Amino acid sequence: MSVGTDPEALKKLTVQKQLARAWIDQVPTTPVLHVIPTVEEAIAIITSLSYKAPVQVLVTGSLHLVGALLEVLGEKYPHIVHQPPRSQR
Repeated sequence: MSVGTDPEALKKLTVQKQLARAWIDQVPTTPVLHVIPTVEEAIAIITSLSYKAPVQVLVTGSLHLVGALLEVLGEKYPHIVHQPPRSQR
């Protein structure tokens, strides 16, 4: 958690929900939007949706968050997510 971050706001995903509303305001044709607290839960939702139709995912946040998502995806779907060996990162 970052210094100055309100733990209660983090728990309730307050900022993330505000950003989701801002996205919908800018792109009202967005068919589905999820605010998910963990990478693992996001992967589960992406996976379940992908069984029904192709899925496009926009991940916003820090490089740490995006990296964590790619890491989990790479472990679950190594044939889809191509990452260099850890020794080359």
